Amino acid sequence: MKRYLFYLLALECLLLGLYACREKVSKEPGPDQRVTNEQAPPSDLKYSDTLFVQFGRNAISVEPTVNGSRPMIFELVNVTDNRFSINSQTGQITVRGGVPAGTYSLSVKATNAKASYIKNNALVVVVWTIVPSRVEYSPSFVVVDSGTAYVTAAPTTNASQVTYRIQNRSEVPAGIVIDSLTGIIRFPDTLRSNIYRIRLQLVNSAGAFSRTDAFILVVRPRGYTPGAYPTWTWEIRPILARRGCTNCHITRGHITGIGTDYQALVNKHQEVMKRITIPAWEPFIMPPPAEGYDPLTPEEIQTFRKWAEGGFLR
Repeated sequence: MKRYLFYLLALECLLLGLYACREKVSKEPGPDQRVTNEQAPPSDLKYSDTLFVQFGRNAISVEPTVNGSRPMIFELVNVTDNRFSINSQTGQITVRGGVPAGTYSLSVKATNAKASYIKNNALVVVVWTIVPSRVEYSPSFVVVDSGTAYVTAAPTTNASQVTYRIQNRSEVPAGIVIDSLTGIIRFPDTLRSNIYRIRLQLVNSAGAFSRTDAFILVVRPRGYTPGAYPTWTWEIRPILARRGCTNCHITRGHITGIGTDYQALVNKHQEVMKRITIPAWEPFIMPPPAEGYDPLTPEEIQTFRKWAEGGFLR
């Protein structure tokens, strides 16, 4: 009987010991639990795809996926161009217009309470260009006295990696030069009194584009003072050039020659006055707004009137 009780007591102790061991094991954190409790460092940061951007436009990437405990802070690594930026909370990367065409590999650092982690070449950005279709100088029409040098500002365009050249080189004095990379044009102080019209060509890997009268410089005689009545040479011709009339009206002795031919404009002056003063919605207004030209200002129209009143002075 005593032996039976001894065995029963021993069995009970054994069962209690096994239960206690099981409870201890079940309360110990597993590998996943330990990482969660101790904060997991960032790892395996990924963006789902390459970011393709058209030159001149803005673009925003998707949020990256990344392992690790939150909150987490994101930073770009070794990026000095402020046209690239990152949302520190989400990791989304913004590319602002103006980044030259090309391929850019961006590295990102993720930081949480546990550690920092850098993913090299985390996002590839491809900026692609288009055929040039626009170029603008500001200002695009300038009047100077003879003996005065002039340097333009760099033009703006809708394309990137553009090469600039003066297309009407044979019509322009050799002293007028252009920077092929920036488009800046330099006019020397040795130019004679005249109107200098620059037809510009832009070329990049996607194609080419030309613009007539991209820039116009009027060099007047030094000390020139307008008289009581305008002249063809120094008041009327500059208006025609500035308003684009010289782009189309170039046939001598005809209405289509009024942009460059003194006698043609004198002969057709009444018709021209009618067409530059009719409302903008009329189909025969000149210059034509539908083709991107601005109408003459009231001051320019008055100059045409006074030219006629003065007897069409040359």
